Amino acid sequence: MEPTTSLSITSMMDMFTIILVFLLVFFEPEARPDPEFQLPSSVATQQAADGTTLRVRRDAIEVNGSPVLPLVDGDLGNAARDGRRVLAVLGALEAARAQVPGGELPLMVECDQAVPWSTLGDLLATAADAGFQSYRFVVLGGAERPIPPTGSAPSQVF
Repeated sequence: MEPTTSLSITSMMDMFTIILVFLLVFFEPEARPDPEFQLPSSVATQQAADGTTLRVRRDAIEVNGSPVLPLVDGDLGNAARDGRRVLAVLGALEAARAQVPGGELPLMVECDQAVPWSTLGDLLATAADAGFQSYRFVVLGGAERPIPPTGSAPSQVF
């Protein structure tokens, strides 16, 4: 009579548990961009880094994903201001900067290419008054190839 052997799967289950925990901790799902929001394209190769995000759409301004101020075709319109500073955006940027230890992360600017430069200039002046010493524009990489309408091209910094 042959001795029977059993298959021990304990170590294999431990390995799969470790892999599962690793993937859950480090997995970052790609956000599906709004098809109405068109980032400019570039041939830059540096990947986007962490930082406070200022997203300027044709219909709204967002700071770290939270709506701050509505826009009409990218125009600030009658938004409350103090000179070039946009007060609602100033408050949101100061609050976001206060949440960062040391407050030294750059401002990541995602701006729809249809937004006028006057609006973007006022928002960058506001960011400087909020204490941001550096900013980076987030663009779509690979200008030599067509950008898919779903926006699935990787975001890059210019």
